[in-house]
Amino acid sequence: MSEVRTQLTPTRRAIVVMGRLPLPGKVKTRLAARFGPEAAARLYAAFLEDVLVLVEALAEAIQAEALFCCALDGAPLTEAAALCPPGVRAIPQGDGDLGTRMEQARRDAGAPHVVIVGSDAPTMPRERIFQAFTKLDAGAAAVFGPTVDGGYDLVGLPGPAGRLFRGIPWSTDLVMSATRATALQVGLHIEELGVGYDLDEPEDLERALLDSQDGRAPRTRAAIRAVLGR
Repeated sequence: MSEVRTQLTPTRRAIVVMGRLPLPGKVKTRLAARFGPEAAARLYAAFLEDVLVLVEALAEAIQAEALFCCALDGAPLTEAAALCPPGVRAIPQGDGDLGTRMEQARRDAGAPHVVIVGSDAPTMPRERIFQAFTKLDAGAAAVFGPTVDGGYDLVGLPGPAGRLFRGIPWSTDLVMSATRATALQVGLHIEELGVGYDLDEPEDLERALLDSQDGRAPRTRAAIRAVLGR
C-alpha cells in the first residue's frame, strides 16, 4: 500500500461512485428485459457492492476520500449510506442530465482531483483508477476511460468540466465520440485510458465471469452465476 502512495504527487483526492439504489424496475433495464426486474436488481446490487469495496480499498491506499453519489428516487440518504462500506460516504445525486449530475458530484467532492466511476463496471482493475490520478497529477485537463459500447466508465477531473458535458447524447453509443469532439471544439486536450466495459447487456455478463476468475468482483461473479444457473 505504501508503494502505491509514493507514486502519486501529494494532493487531496476523491473517488466518486455514481449510482442509484438497487430497486427492481429502476436499474439495469436491458438486463431486466432478459432476466426480469428482480434479478436485474440483484445483479446491480452485487455490481454496486463490488465497486464500493474496490473504491474503498484504493482510497485508503492513496489517501483519498471515497463517496457514493446516489440517485435516491425519493428515498432517504440513510438507505444509500446503508449500502456503503465503512470507508465510503454517501451523498445525494443532483438533478439534471448525467453531465450536470457529474459536475455537481465533482463540486460536492470538494477535492482538487476527482475521479468519477460508474457503478456498473465491477471488474474494473483498481489500477485503472490509479492511472487516472497519475495523469491528473501530470497535468491532464481531463481523463476518460472509454468503453466498448461507445461510452466511458471513468472520468478524472482537476477542476470544472461543464464544457465537456454539454450537448452530449447520453445513454447512446456516441457519448465518447461526442466528448472528443467537444474537447476539440473548446480546445481541451483530454487523456484516455485503455478501452474497458460495463455491464449493460446480457452478453456482458459472460465477459465479467471470465474476468472475475482472478478474484475480482466476487459478489458480481456469484450473482451472475446464480442468474445464469451456472
